[in-house]
Amino acid sequence: MKKMSILIMLMCMIMFSSVAFAAEETNESALADETEAVTTQVEEVLNQTEPLLTGEASGAFGDIHKKVLMLTEEAFDYLLTGDEQMKQEFLEEYASLAEDYAAFEKVIDLNSEKASDLKVAYDEMVAATDAMGVAAEKMFASYEANNTVVLEDVVAFEKEVDIATEKAEVIWDLDDDIDEVMTIQTAYSWLSSILLEAIEESYAYPVLGDVKEKEDAMAKFAEFDDILAIAETENPDVSFEDIKTVKADLLQKAETFFAAYEANGSVTAEDLEPFEAAVESFGDLFVKSPKMVAPSDAATVNLTEESDSAVNTTV
Repeated sequence: MKKMSILIMLMCMIMFSSVAFAAEETNESALADETEAVTTQVEEVLNQTEPLLTGEASGAFGDIHKKVLMLTEEAFDYLLTGDEQMKQEFLEEYASLAEDYAAFEKVIDLNSEKASDLKVAYDEMVAATDAMGVAAEKMFASYEANNTVVLEDVVAFEKEVDIATEKAEVIWDLDDDIDEVMTIQTAYSWLSSILLEAIEESYAYPVLGDVKEKEDAMAKFAEFDDILAIAETENPDVSFEDIKTVKADLLQKAETFFAAYEANGSVTAEDLEPFEAAVESFGDLFVKSPKMVAPSDAATVNLTEESDSAVNTTV
């Protein structure tokens, strides 16, 4: 009987040890699974908090976005004034766009998993700017044939411009998914891009004769004020007086040539000259320079050539 009791005790001890060992294995497995899950969550959080565009990449992409908008302004300026210099500037800057794309691609890994959505938008933007060049050639040729703007060709050109700028906004929005304080440099870059869009829409109004272009221009000027308010709140020690002054000047000059167009059904180079001068000053201060400069350090370009030639459009 005593031997039987000892045997039963040994069997119980073995069973208890087996259960304890199995429980330990289960706990270790659960701990490993939990650790892996936490690691994955940490990696996801890190990916979410790291911006898609580094400071260098953001600057390089900003150069592309601004150039696309400047190209549009130069193209429409040529159609309105017939100034060959505007056409030449368009052709030269459009040719340099490939270098800007290459510079951007050197500072970002477009094939990384987190950049997959960005790459889709980027590829579509590149395709749109390629098509924009083809459309510009046709638009210029039809204009030069009879010194008359062919609306159909202008609409085709602007369509590609709109696609390119929309894709640029998608890229900025993807990068802005990370909540962060708006830096001074970011604020100036954003405000400059908004003004470039307002300028493009302003030029498009008399070229296309579509009041929606005027409404879009005014909406962009209003958007500038909204973003400025955020920038001033997040950077209370910065006045932004320089770019506020430029915006006010652009708006006033735009409204003046809008009124001339609406009164006469066309605009002359003389009507456009004040607005062009404001655009040139803005470009020298906030666009063409690779670094942000103070207004006192930048040259202001004043246009002095005058012409009475008016632009006719055909629908």
